[in-house]
Amino acid sequence: MGDVLVGDPFQCHAYLIEAGEESMLIDPGSSLTIEATLRKVVEVVPLDHIKWIVLHHSDPDVADSLHRLSDVLPRSDVQVITEWRSALLLRHFAARFPFVSIEDLGWRFTFADGRVLEFLLTAYLHFPGAFVTYERDHAVLFSADLFGGFNRANRLWASTEADFEDLRQFHEHYMPSRDILMAGLATIRGAFPLIDRVLPQHGYLIPHRLVSDMFDQLAKLECGVMLISQRDTHLARLLTIAAGVRRIEDILDLPTPLGEMVPPISAELSEFMPLEEFWVEVLDSHGGIVRFDEREVTGIGLDRWTEPADTVTVLELPGGQAEGHTRLAIVLRTRQHWELAPEFSVLFSMMAARARKAVEEALRNREAHLTALHLRDEATHDPLTGLLNRRALLVARQFAGDAAVLMIDIDHFKQVNDRYGHPVGDRVLRAVADAVVSSVRRSDTVIRYGGEEILAIAELDPSVPAVDAATALADRIRQSVASISAAPLGADSSVTVSVGAALIAPDTPLAEIVRRADEALYRAKSAGRNRVHLHD
Repeated sequence: MGDVLVGDPFQCHAYLIEAGEESMLIDPGSSLTIEATLRKVVEVVPLDHIKWIVLHHSDPDVADSLHRLSDVLPRSDVQVITEWRSALLLRHFAARFPFVSIEDLGWRFTFADGRVLEFLLTAYLHFPGAFVTYERDHAVLFSADLFGGFNRANRLWASTEADFEDLRQFHEHYMPSRDILMAGLATIRGAFPLIDRVLPQHGYLIPHRLVSDMFDQLAKLECGVMLISQRDTHLARLLTIAAGVRRIEDILDLPTPLGEMVPPISAELSEFMPLEEFWVEVLDSHGGIVRFDEREVTGIGLDRWTEPADTVTVLELPGGQAEGHTRLAIVLRTRQHWELAPEFSVLFSMMAARARKAVEEALRNREAHLTALHLRDEATHDPLTGLLNRRALLVARQFAGDAAVLMIDIDHFKQVNDRYGHPVGDRVLRAVADAVVSSVRRSDTVIRYGGEEILAIAELDPSVPAVDAATALADRIRQSVASISAAPLGADSSVTVSVGAALIAPDTPLAEIVRRADEALYRAKSAGRNRVHLHD
């Protein structure tokens, strides 16, 4: 609705929302453009239909026309909607219109026809009371200086990413700091995830196809001098998070193994959340899930992705498989329930590229580590426990003397996962696997058979009857597991197993012996668990 000022790179825009007799002008502009604006308004609605004026701030390029509007708008009930700090300054234009603050409106305005405007504070961008207006029906964001810029191309709409240069120069001078700018952008994205167009008060109008790019480029922009009121606790929290994210970005840029980055990153995250534990989960090139934490510098294999829970937040970083990248998730375990604010999620996603670079380097190092240790035989080994997997049954060695198959199952393992989470469940499973391995001969075969089932093919003591030897071995495994201290694992209850055993008989297929051991296991569990049973 504004006018073109020839030779002026600072072109300003006014907007009209047509709503019958309660139509609205948004940032009507200055004395230089108001006459052209009014001529365009009356082509759409009569002047006596204008009831509302929204002013995003008090600068003259937005509000100097209040003098003229006082004279030409015929209605006596016209009101100016603005933020309370802007109203303190706008009164000095001596317009006859009363002011209503967006705070008093509850940050929301509804037209008679049901259309809704939502207001959102973007403090210090570039004015303490700066705000944006969102028209939800059409997903349109009206702003003043934020997304504003110079307009050297004399075009109404931005046409390419290169037009960001005019935004960049303006924001460098008028926005106080990158941290404040990042916080404001995150606030907008958190509140209004769907934005079809951005209509700033000056510069270029931003079409849908450029909205995301302009957000991303602004988020990376160094600008201004930091001016912030510490009494604004919401903004202070956003700035703390934004500053923490920047320090984490610096850590991610270091030539340091990912596992060694986890402690300093955890320290940064602890500044604004009750963090207990933090780790990264990623899909590797073999299709397996790998976890990196401060203890597992080279990463461990997981059976499944960690699921969100009351104290577990799973933050999946953007750039997934649909974009040619592997899935990457940040897992945050807190001491108590912690609500993930949309702004935090957006800020965290801003460092996705750096995080992916660090994780990809960690995956390459892990691959080299596995190669150096001759652990590339993933076809026969379970990455979580280090045990053989079920394929080992195809090449199980033959025993000259008495031998048995032992099927071991962790009691109430699902409850461990449900109560303490899968990471604790994984530690319990590894501890049980270690206990089983330590209870049999080094030459015996120990296999992770299923989710929480471990199978052992063991040679028996030839000095005692096979039945007694198999029963004794099974009970030795049971007692070894029962002696595990659950506290270091993160659980506060004991760990027990049930064991089923079956003797290996000549000319009987191994698959049948395994079936018998599994049947014996079922009987041990049915009899109350934490006990052994030998197949008859």
